[in-house]
Amino acid sequence: MVQNQEKTYLAQLVASIPGRSEGIDCIGLQKTDKAYLISKLYRRFHEPMVVVVSSSKDGRRVCDELRFFLGSEAPVVQYFPPYNLLPYKFLTSDSETAANRIRVLYNLVNQGVPPVIVTTIDGLMKKTLSRASLCGYAELIMAGEEVDREKLIEKLEAGGYERAAIVEEPGDYCVRGGILDIFSPLYPRPLRMELFGDLVESLRFYSPVSQRTVKQVQEAVILPAKEAILDRHQLPGVIGRIREEASRLNTPVTAVRKVIDRLKTEGINSGSENLMALIDSELETLFDYTGADTLYVVTDYEQVKAAAEASENLVREQFETILEEGRFAVSPEKTYLAWGAVHSGLTRSKTLMFKAISMFDGQEKSMSVSSRYNFQVHDNTGLIEALRHPQSMDTPLSPLVDWIEKYRERGYLTVIACAFSSQAERVRSMLLPYPIQVLSRETFPAGHALKDHQKEPVCLCVGEISSGFVWPEASIALITANEIFGTRRKGTAAGKSRIQKQLLNFEDLKIDDLVVHDEHGIGQYKGLTKLTVEFVTNDYLLIIYKDDDRLYLPV
Repeated sequence: MVQNQEKTYLAQLVASIPGRSEGIDCIGLQKTDKAYLISKLYRRFHEPMVVVVSSSKDGRRVCDELRFFLGSEAPVVQYFPPYNLLPYKFLTSDSETAANRIRVLYNLVNQGVPPVIVTTIDGLMKKTLSRASLCGYAELIMAGEEVDREKLIEKLEAGGYERAAIVEEPGDYCVRGGILDIFSPLYPRPLRMELFGDLVESLRFYSPVSQRTVKQVQEAVILPAKEAILDRHQLPGVIGRIREEASRLNTPVTAVRKVIDRLKTEGINSGSENLMALIDSELETLFDYTGADTLYVVTDYEQVKAAAEASENLVREQFETILEEGRFAVSPEKTYLAWGAVHSGLTRSKTLMFKAISMFDGQEKSMSVSSRYNFQVHDNTGLIEALRHPQSMDTPLSPLVDWIEKYRERGYLTVIACAFSSQAERVRSMLLPYPIQVLSRETFPAGHALKDHQKEPVCLCVGEISSGFVWPEASIALITANEIFGTRRKGTAAGKSRIQKQLLNFEDLKIDDLVVHDEHGIGQYKGLTKLTVEFVTNDYLLIIYKDDDRLYLPV
């Protein structure tokens, strides 16, 4: 009776999504089961979705889990990452992060298959270039058509592209005679244009490693490499707005001159995305890019709210510190959405909220909620304990076999998720002595809701998910191979001591940290600096040695 009632709750939730007039609260879901429900809703309605999480780690996990449950539809899952730089740091943003963000934004504007966008609350709060700016920049290049090469190069530099000797990552371009290589954020590989004068003779994507052709194409779209587009004709207006902002904030003239000089000499690649609000006066947010049919989902309201407030406080503190130090910065409200504004946007979007418990704080009352659904979902803690401490070492998998049979008899879809194919083969071989049918599948089985699986074999699927669950109202029991075998930890061989070496991420370094170079030994890290070598500008790590010897390492 309880299970049938819970199935009714699940059916009611699904039925309430299309015509909802207000937000919906879901209480009781834990982790992987949230991704499972999101995938069911996507398969049911095939409408755009934006999933908001509290951190980058959660974002990557949710992406993996959604791709697992969506199977053949996994390509619809796109990650809209936050920038990994602290606010107001005048450093060039990571090209991969910028490319991912721009690609997602462009796909939202030119929507084909409805996407599932996963982003962090930081990614949602950060304002970005307007749709008009993005679409106005996009350049369609066609084989057999003419293009003004010099104007195209000028446009590339206005969009944040950097000239490189070899094109290796998004935002690079290279000119060699009649060949122009461009790595547009829209594509996973760089594009090679072969020109005869101004005529585009051929277009092809190629491998940056082998330089061999991967695919010939007839057309390609060039997108900006950065979210700030600075044409040289715009520069006087931007400089004027910088001076106006500086005057309003009482910024010292020397600090303002330093920013302007850097912008004039280095352009948008000087890390001046912090000036985006003064470059593009019509900044927008992800809310502006998504339509009224988009379903927003917040995976953990309490954690997302806490992360948003922490981020808002950090931005404000950084801004006040910069002002106290007499440096230039743009007011936070021009670049970031406050939590209150995000909250209002989620309210207007009639968001589906996952919550640990039902809450009624002051701000919660301001978000209209039409209905709340309480679900009972169980983790696999009991089974894991039984597998770790079996009653008989002769039959160590008996708890798992009993668990499988128990839920198959109840008509549940029973699934074992394995991270690798080798792990799946290990599970299959260990279940051979038991009277259990095992069906290996390349993707997670879809369309099984309320279907009787009593006679069906247990499904063995390959995919990366963090944990399993049992959801009675959804008639599904899922366990991971890591829960069965335990997470393997790599240990060091006894009696062997060796130095552990790893590549440093410069974002983990602090000024004056000691670092060890393989060839030059111990030095002191002094931050990032820009150098122009053979007409190519790049960021370099500055390491100081004895007698003020300096080592510049390209980032």
